[in-house]
Amino acid sequence: MAKSIRSLDEFSRTVTDNGMRLGLWYSLSGGGHVEGRDLADPAQLQEKGARIETLITQYRMSHQMIDLTEWWQNESVTTYSHPSDNVYRKAVLSRRLLNDLVEKYPHYLPKVTSELDIWPTQGDRNTSLMHVAYNGWNTANGGITGEDLSLRTAVTGFGHLPMSSAYMNDGQLTGRMEDYYSYLAVRNVKFGQDPGKPGTWPDAAVDLMGAFNRWRKHPRVARLTEQPFRPVYLGSGWDGTTWNSSSGPFVWLWTDDDGREALVIATGKGGYASTVVADLRWLRPGRSYAVADISLDDDSSHTYAYRGTFSTEELKEFPIDLRTNTSRGKAFWIHETQGKNVQVLYPDEDITSFQQQGSAQRIELKLTGTAGAQAVVVVVDPRTNRGLAKPIQLSAAGKATATIKASELLPPAPVSKVFAEPIYCEAEFLPRTTDATATEISEPNASNGAWILANLTAVGQSIEYTVDVPANGLYQVDVRYKENESRGRSQLAVDGTALGPEADHFQPRGMYKGIEFRERRQGNLQLTKGNHVFRFTSTGRTGTSYAVGVDYLKLTPTATPARLTFEAETSFTATSATVATTADPAASRGQWHALKATTVGDWVEYSVAVPLAGRYRISSMVKVHAERGQAQLLVNGNQLGEVFDEYLAPADGSYQYREVTHGEVDLPAGSVVLRYRVTGRNQASASYGLATDQILLSPVPRLTLAGKGNLRVGEQAAYTVGYLQFEPYYAQNRYLLWTVEQESTPGVLTIDQNGVAHAAARGSAVVRVTSQIDPTATATVAVTVG
Repeated sequence: MAKSIRSLDEFSRTVTDNGMRLGLWYSLSGGGHVEGRDLADPAQLQEKGARIETLITQYRMSHQMIDLTEWWQNESVTTYSHPSDNVYRKAVLSRRLLNDLVEKYPHYLPKVTSELDIWPTQGDRNTSLMHVAYNGWNTANGGITGEDLSLRTAVTGFGHLPMSSAYMNDGQLTGRMEDYYSYLAVRNVKFGQDPGKPGTWPDAAVDLMGAFNRWRKHPRVARLTEQPFRPVYLGSGWDGTTWNSSSGPFVWLWTDDDGREALVIATGKGGYASTVVADLRWLRPGRSYAVADISLDDDSSHTYAYRGTFSTEELKEFPIDLRTNTSRGKAFWIHETQGKNVQVLYPDEDITSFQQQGSAQRIELKLTGTAGAQAVVVVVDPRTNRGLAKPIQLSAAGKATATIKASELLPPAPVSKVFAEPIYCEAEFLPRTTDATATEISEPNASNGAWILANLTAVGQSIEYTVDVPANGLYQVDVRYKENESRGRSQLAVDGTALGPEADHFQPRGMYKGIEFRERRQGNLQLTKGNHVFRFTSTGRTGTSYAVGVDYLKLTPTATPARLTFEAETSFTATSATVATTADPAASRGQWHALKATTVGDWVEYSVAVPLAGRYRISSMVKVHAERGQAQLLVNGNQLGEVFDEYLAPADGSYQYREVTHGEVDLPAGSVVLRYRVTGRNQASASYGLATDQILLSPVPRLTLAGKGNLRVGEQAAYTVGYLQFEPYYAQNRYLLWTVEQESTPGVLTIDQNGVAHAAARGSAVVRVTSQIDPTATATVAVTVG
């Protein structure tokens, strides 16, 4: 660096002559903690201001990073300040200096790291507006992620800092739109990776960023993104006192002053959730809006789709599923409908301007845009709720005319409105009561970085968590516990009724390489929307205390009936070798079953009683260890799934209990024999032995579909769904999604969400019905329209 920069004047000229802007890290104080200039001194601040002005006027500096303990208190009494007002004077006088510079040089951009803004909370968010300079943005971490200033950090500052003054430092050329869309939320994003370092700026990722920049900088888009950030959904509990900012997804919109257009951005960046039914509450009441999916996918193509025409009230429940794109990022364009004629909903970034002449039968378009580009215009007929994303080729002069008939338009593709994603209820965010004491413990291995330790000291003591269930449903309940030698046993009860077996939380240290967390399934439970009490009561101890540690409660809507659980030690029937039952507090019911195999081909058999014939997913809870073998499962003599390995490298812990899923198989009612046959061992293992704790059979929900396979043009037909191995709660048509696919030509067939098909034109198509709760449960009927 010293060799290549001979003078600041030459360097700044080189930067700006190549179309870039020069920014410098240049502290106001010029020193460390309580060092350098005392910024409460007007004279010292004036001298610093003169230096900054020199950099702006002589050396072309346009933006400045102001960092390094600017506002630390000076505890000395001076002629210009007192310890009681020193920090306040520093903040106010520094901001005044920066504002004066911006007023004199409007292109000057100051970025400030203010210690006063590091720890905003939901109850203390009323000071930072006075710290944001004109044209400026601030660093603030919200006490969330430390130096990792991510989207999650930024949104926690909403209400404390305007998003147009927020800063993120986690910019990377990842080639993932869920990342790129997240950058739109804030004023400035730092990309800290050297573009000259191999692999940090991949060509495909750079190309995608180029396509993204081209789209976002189009005046039609920029006109909206320059408006205030309006939050739609920022994670579970975001508008209350139990905000889990680690959940996501994050959804926001911008709208124009008249409320005629809006741009919605949704991203899973920084969170684990991928779906939400969002309230687009910023739109004007009493209006009609058409919506288009205009998402940019990771391959630089837009996944254009007409989503429908809705009233403002209907858009208070707008389903967003981020799983439909390559990475979890989406964009939606919303436009108020004008009259009843066919009209333009959205013209893409290749279209600079357009003229439209619409009627009930067609729309005439005149387009101007990028020479030679294939542009896309999304048009809509609000009378019939039909639309179309129409590619239109522009000439070498960037011109085109087009006529789109109303008869070409198609109804919006059905989308799920019910999502069965897990709901993670972080223990540290939940209201809790206990007759002992409870401590929040920070730990990187915990979900969201923290868990709750209930310091129970006797049988019968308990801790209660109040969970606000978001919707009526039947849920699979799982709990992630922190387990080690200083833990007791507990029984979970929900609203006073026990759920699942007693759990022994004793685990010898080293089991999980210091992580010591274990998720346990408690069972299925029907819950109504609203508050429910989850109580963990001490039932004794195996280790040195009665304590119970909880990381999270997980509620997953499920159509799967409760799985069948068989203890290996009581299901054993035969073996070719030697077997033994081994006591272990960490095992289900305190025991597991060992096959002491000595060679390939040794086997052990277990017999389980299947109550009803059907399809089942079979899995085994095994105890993996450094001295374990590999095996193949056979069900009634037939192989199921791949060979599985029970070896655990010592570096990963002394042992673990791990669920191995073998696959799905149709089983008859009655006794079923499962044989575990040894096939080998890891080269690092000294044993062929197997260790089985439980055999688990999960019923597989399935659908059947019956109805006509041949229809005449104009005919309607109703299709009937059958439910196999479904929880009755979700064996209802309102939880189904009906779609038409594989049409020989578009518009052959439509189907409503009651399962009634309408034959519109000659051709063929496939009617599909899918459970919205379990999308793997689906059925089809092929239809010919003649």
